[in-house]
Formats: sequence, structure tokens, C-alpha cells
Amino acid sequence: MTHPARADVAATLRENHPELDLRIVMDPEPDQPPWVVRTFREGWQAADRSASHHLLLQDDVLLCEDFALHLNHAVRSMPHAAISLFADWSARNSAMVRLAALTGASWAPVIGRFAPTQGMVLPSDVAASLVEYLSNGGAIPGEPEDITVLRFFKSRGIQSVIAVPNIVEHRDIPSIAGNTDLGLRLSACFSNPLSADHEWNSEVLNTSVVPYLRWDTGEACCLVESETGKPWDFVKSRPWLTQHGMTAEVLLAPVLRDRQVSRLLSCMSTDIEPRFLEEIALVGVLTALVAKDLGHCSRARVSPQPKEWAPIAGQALDSLAPGMLRSFLDMSVIDEHRSSLNLLTRRSSALGSQTTWPRSALGTASKTPGQPPAEAAQSPRGPH
Repeated sequence: MTHPARADVAATLRENHPELDLRIVMDPEPDQPPWVVRTFREGWQAADRSASHHLLLQDDVLLCEDFALHLNHAVRSMPHAAISLFADWSARNSAMVRLAALTGASWAPVIGRFAPTQGMVLPSDVAASLVEYLSNGGAIPGEPEDITVLRFFKSRGIQSVIAVPNIVEHRDIPSIAGNTDLGLRLSACFSNPLSADHEWNSEVLNTSVVPYLRWDTGEACCLVESETGKPWDFVKSRPWLTQHGMTAEVLLAPVLRDRQVSRLLSCMSTDIEPRFLEEIALVGVLTALVAKDLGHCSRARVSPQPKEWAPIAGQALDSLAPGMLRSFLDMSVIDEHRSSLNLLTRRSSALGSQTTWPRSALGTASKTPGQPPAEAAQSPRGPH
């Protein structure tokens, strides 16, 4: 899906992937004020009804190597769901993607206000139903398509999930939808290349608490699902920890006295505010701690050595710091300290995985520890 002003970008994507036999759909009213929903509808309208599923790509994406192979395996493991192939590294959904990566789940449920649409796959019958919805008043004029489509999924009880790892990346080219002021929006966990024998399981991460580093304030918090089906709440991490028998000071103590972390903080503190670095470390610790509480952290091959995370878990952790800091610093500064930021996040998470969570808090992070039943994981309504 594209706009005449970027037809060349879409053509290049098609030429780079002849194996996908991509067709290009244009904004039907390019002279009108930008509204992605118009082209979004055209894209789903173009679905081949004889196929089981339909893939819709935005023009400004990069696909992983062997994309068609991984796409087919992914869809086969989650055939009834609405699948997003990308998650913005700073959005709420990114926190769920990181947690899924650390637990070994191939799917993260959408918990933000929108379902990522840079690359999306729908069962063909769902695509047809979506077109009808958009054509008959389901879209609010001017509303972003990713918010509209999530409202549609919820109204139909369709499970909306994000592939972990992401197999679509968002390219940094000027937006024609008015999103340029949002800054660089890269993937929370883009794996490229992804091993040809990568196994996609049918596990959807099942948790009611997700540690999150806010891109707008730089503050560590927790996203908490207080009631199934309702919007997730922002809770500041420190009071939440206190309520559940832990403090941020206790969690951070082994991190801050770690020699490697001390060296990293000393090197970066001249260019990056120490408060940001501490919040990065806290979310790293919390993410690993919640993953451990879920009972799966061994799948990510947790090690006290930060470089020894399994590739997908490591890639997810590496997007944490830059995803937040890009709101406060030039990317040139972030890139200068990228390796140190990655080490800080990985080391903090490794130490967090060695921490013992108070017994009083067990069961708070996980609604159903372990893998949900296969029939629940593949149900259109999901495990909740």
C-alpha cells in the first residue's frame, strides 16, 4: 500500500521480492488530506478470496531474509489470528514483545492502543469482514488505521498478536501520514537474518504485568491488566514494587555495585542523564524478573554474562534503551554509546534473572504460569 508520491518506494519493494508476487495499491484519493485508512481499505479489498490468508505491507518496510519461508511457518502456527509482523521499539507493545522474547513465546498479544500495521496478515474471511466494516462507517474520519483496525478486532473477538521475533522492519524515510514528529520508529526485535530452521510455536505470552520504559518521560513503569478486556493501566514501578514486597533499591543494588555496570555508567553519564540510565537498568531487571516468574526464562538461556543471551532475547533487549532515549537525545549520541547501552540492558537483565521474587508476589505477574493450552493459544479469542 502506497501513495503516488512514494510509488517508486513501493515499486522497489516489489522488485526486491519477486517471490512474493506483490501487487501495489494506491491511495484512491491522493489529493485529499492524508488518511491511511483509505489505502488500508484498498489493500484488504485486493485480497485473493481463494487464499487462506492475505498479507498487506506498507511501502516503507524492510523484510527479513527468507521472508516468505518465515511468514508461512508463522501463519501456520497461528492460523486464526490477526498477525502483526512489526512492533515499534518504544510503544507499549514493544514491552510485551521483549517479555515474549525472554520467555520463548513466539507471539505477543497486542496491549497498546493500536495494532501495528507496517506488515499485517489476516485470514481472508477476516480481511473481507474488515473491508465491510471500513466501508460502512467503522472508520472515524482522520483516525489512524492502526487504532481503527484494533477496534475492529476487539468488536469481532479476533485475537491480535505480534510475531516474536519481528520479520518486518520500519525504514526511516519521511512520513506522508504526519508521523515524522514521532522520530525514528524501529522494530522492538527485528531478526535478520533469522535462522532458516527457526521454530515458530503457538504460544501467546500470558501475563497481567509488563515492565515498560516510557518513551515520553523516560520513567520505568509497569503495564497492569486489572480487568480482562479493559485498557491496561500505567503504574509507576516503584510504588508497584513496594506493594508487592520489593523495592527498586533492592533490585538495583546488585546492578549498581557490579563493576562492569559501574564502568558503563561512568562512561555514558557525561552524555546521558544518569536518571535515564538507572531507569533503563530497572526495566531490564524487572523484565527478566517477570520472565523468570512466568517460569520460562531458561528458554532464553539466561547467563550472568550479558553477551550470552540467546539471539532473539538479546535483540529484543538491545532495542530497549534507544527506543526510549531517541525522544530525548540525537541518534548520533545514542549510536555513539549503543554498545554500552546494550551491555547495560543485558547485564541488568542477567542480574535480574538471578534475583528471587518474594513469595507474596508470585502469581501477580502471571495469570497462568506456563504455556496456555494449545486450543486457547490458537483460538480467535486468545488465551484471556
